[in-house]
Amino acid sequence: WAKEYKIDGYRLRRADLAPAIFWEKCALALKKIKSDFLLIADSDLPDKQGNAFDAVGNSKIYGVLQRIIQGQANGLDLDLALTQETSSYAPGRVILRYLENEETERAQSLFKEAHKSFAALLFCLDGVPILYSGQEIAETHAPSLTQAEPIQWDQGYKKSKHYYRLYKKLIEVRKKHPSLASGQRFMLKSGDDSKIFAFARSYFNDAVLTAINLSTQPYSGPLEVPDIFKNEKGNIRLKRLLKEGGNIQQTKEGARLELPAWGIEIWEPD
Repeated sequence: WAKEYKIDGYRLRRADLAPAIFWEKCALALKKIKSDFLLIADSDLPDKQGNAFDAVGNSKIYGVLQRIIQGQANGLDLDLALTQETSSYAPGRVILRYLENEETERAQSLFKEAHKSFAALLFCLDGVPILYSGQEIAETHAPSLTQAEPIQWDQGYKKSKHYYRLYKKLIEVRKKHPSLASGQRFMLKSGDDSKIFAFARSYFNDAVLTAINLSTQPYSGPLEVPDIFKNEKGNIRLKRLLKEGGNIQQTKEGARLELPAWGIEIWEPD
């Protein structure tokens, strides 16, 4: 397949069922054919078994998102899961991130109004975000795994153009800001850290601030804003990148964040 059909990579389901030595030999053979051949293990691999792969799956974050919409988890649980993830893998390990795949319910059907919030999270975390078969037009039909089913782009865009535009903008923002793929994540304090998942990411001179409301209630309250988003006089200087209804205003006490229910916003220094 790699030689004759120019396949440039594989996403391997349940890669944990084969021994590490097999995948190491497989990766070596494939990269001799094409040096940048991509191997993704879409399963929770122990780090010692991940040497052959360019990226590995991690279902734990997806599980936290499921529990959030069920009211069984919150932003503090998400932060803890991401922190534990960092300590579970060797530095430099690339994580595959998803909201849906062939084994899950469609993101729009499962997450509903939270779909937008989790989409922003997907593109603002490190790792590799993956889009599945019409996810960017909020497709709810589960495609066949054995029959060819072209994505109905025109019909889907008319029905869900807001999602399409959001995903397009998120991709643009991620390409523009290397901090989203490579930077460190710094959690920011708000008036309710269980509901507001706010963090900054920086990489050399690049920085981005993301705020996500993980609840069905709008938020209006304080938010910690790092100095990198302030000028020499200490005034907040932010430029909104999504324009999804969120806003940060300077106050005498510091900064005040406004976010609608399940609201999202991303800022860069202005």
